[in-house]
Amino acid sequence: MVEEPAEDAAVLKESSIDEDNDLEVRVLTLNIWGIPGVSHDREARINAICQQISGSSEPYSFVLLQEVWNPQDYKTIAAKLKDILPHSHFFYSGVIGAGLCIFSKSPLTSVHFHPWSVNGLPHKIYHGDWWGGKGVGLCRTQLNGVNFLIATTHLHAVYHHLQDEYLHHRVVQAYETSQVLDWCACPDTVIILAGDLNCEPHEVPYRLIRYNANFKDAFVEAPNKPVDGIGATNETPGNSYTSVAALRLDPTGKRIDHILYRAPRNVAVKVKLCDLPWPLRVPGSAFSFSDHEAVRAVFSIRKTDGTMGDDVAVSNNGSSPHRFLAQGSETRPLAVNGGVGDKLKSNTANNNSNNSLQHKSLQSAVSKLTVALHQQTDTLLDAAAICAQGRRAIDSSWNFYVFLTVALTLVNLILIGVICEEDSLSTGLTFFLMMLLLVTVVVTFYCIWMLIIWNKMERNAVLATQLGLECLLEDMRKKNAAQYQKTSVPDLRRSSNDK
Repeated sequence: MVEEPAEDAAVLKESSIDEDNDLEVRVLTLNIWGIPGVSHDREARINAICQQISGSSEPYSFVLLQEVWNPQDYKTIAAKLKDILPHSHFFYSGVIGAGLCIFSKSPLTSVHFHPWSVNGLPHKIYHGDWWGGKGVGLCRTQLNGVNFLIATTHLHAVYHHLQDEYLHHRVVQAYETSQVLDWCACPDTVIILAGDLNCEPHEVPYRLIRYNANFKDAFVEAPNKPVDGIGATNETPGNSYTSVAALRLDPTGKRIDHILYRAPRNVAVKVKLCDLPWPLRVPGSAFSFSDHEAVRAVFSIRKTDGTMGDDVAVSNNGSSPHRFLAQGSETRPLAVNGGVGDKLKSNTANNNSNNSLQHKSLQSAVSKLTVALHQQTDTLLDAAAICAQGRRAIDSSWNFYVFLTVALTLVNLILIGVICEEDSLSTGLTFFLMMLLLVTVVVTFYCIWMLIIWNKMERNAVLATQLGLECLLEDMRKKNAAQYQKTSVPDLRRSSNDK
């Protein structure tokens, strides 16, 4: 559902960036914890969230919300934010919806939702991820002449930190998200991804999204950091919904809600601020806005001539990353058109100085590229290992369901024999056995469905990701080899010259 009122003229009039002023873009993301019948103080918190957004002294350009499971809640939020964020979209998916929605200051020109191939287990209703049909939601828009791709997502939840049975699911989701966003990248479009990734910066799914799609983290790039240096957004000690058990495991909380961005070559993006802007409690109440903290990022954006964009770009779906170094990788011969004495010495000194600066700049670019290649390679290797481990878990699950199907089939045959052959059974006992038979038959058919359909779907999804990672790793091996030659050959030449 796209909400776009007719009065778009005011926004569309701002069709270009003022050459003397940067465009300031404010982004907010929040998991609102809006599960009907489960989330505490849901309606009161939603009203408070809307008041906090609409009452901001510096209006937001984009607001991205997760866990908006009730479409009526989305309609309520959209109506309350219509004056400052008149354009919005709710992503329908699965049985109960994806829980994702985007609110924008500027008109949305295109929307798309990519559902993930795996998203939890259907029989674990108390987890609910499978029934939600999660994925990544994308919207295209233009603000003051700059094209934006705004994306939001919510990866599978972690229900047991020590025995995480869904880790390979999150790796698949992160891989698909990074690939979709990398393929959607355009030369003139700023990409902003914000949402609840359910993983901290050191974990593989976060690293896979960030390094495989060449994203930067607004929190990392921000000039100022919170006092604790962590920026925790979930299970924080100051949140009213944080349990004592969670604080025992991690007293400081976790930073799992992120705002990532990717700038094209002709747009310079600078992070002015990334913080947790809202108070710990709803004003006048004893509860927090959500079990997550809201994250805000303020970007300063300016169009350039293509020389001020990200200086390191490693993409697996484009040409070699060395394309950005090619212009400065060759040393041009110095030309002296006449003149001797001081003039020649001056020109030679200036040329040597320029060459030295150019060499240092090139060395810095090569060093950054080398680090980026290593980060991406390590992440891909870790992700491939998790997929291999996930496939072994799927095989074990298949064996379990085979055993359970056979065992239940034998139980069904025994129950049928008892019910049909024993005439001396009382009516109550017969009814009980028939109900028991009904339950075991239903469970048997479910096990058969898990064997024939779901296990195959899960296996294929993980295998597809594993093969995709192997393809990326092969490409990274070539890039690492080329980078090694670029960095080692000049060093050998320099050492031979010194001799």
